[in-house]
Amino acid sequence: MNYLETQMDYPDFLPLALGSIAAACGMSWLISRTEAKNKDHDFFLPEEQRFNGEKKLTAKDQIVVDMLSTHKDLCWVITDPDMKDNEIIFASPGFCRQTGYERDEIEGKNCRFLQGKDTDPKDVQKIRDAITKKEDTSVCILNYRKDGTSFYNQFFIMPMLDKCGKCLYYLGVQVEVNSKNPGQEPSNPGWVYALC
Repeated sequence: MNYLETQMDYPDFLPLALGSIAAACGMSWLISRTEAKNKDHDFFLPEEQRFNGEKKLTAKDQIVVDMLSTHKDLCWVITDPDMKDNEIIFASPGFCRQTGYERDEIEGKNCRFLQGKDTDPKDVQKIRDAITKKEDTSVCILNYRKDGTSFYNQFFIMPMLDKCGKCLYYLGVQVEVNSKNPGQEPSNPGWVYALC
């Protein structure tokens, strides 16, 4: 039984919230620990750089977005399926840094602008199928930065729903990995957070 099939009251919601907070703190600590040697800086996204959508998400989906906002280098976007081409309406600062694009070059486009000549059509179809079925999926896909360099992207996408199960947004989280090997899903914090 999934979250949408239940009527959660406060006692049922508490373990979900505590588990999500613990996962966010653990992932944030792990990421910040690996980068602490670089320079001392604030790891959290400032309030003005966080996603603040107009549509009301379920508590679980809002927690996932809040957890992604705990670190400014995490790479993620939110798209709006009510728009003509499911365009990106929010790009995190980490997404801009990783891809080399400015926010105004990203928002208003479909995510396929990261695809290139060697992107496998089967990987693209897996993402399209998940969107059509309104399901989570994870795929390692070859993407391209603004400067034309390619990178393997362990990509995770999930529909973000309202309390009635209507898809309000899609969340896409990407992590650069070294190769197109199976089993790399745990490297993606979006995948991990959605498990909570």
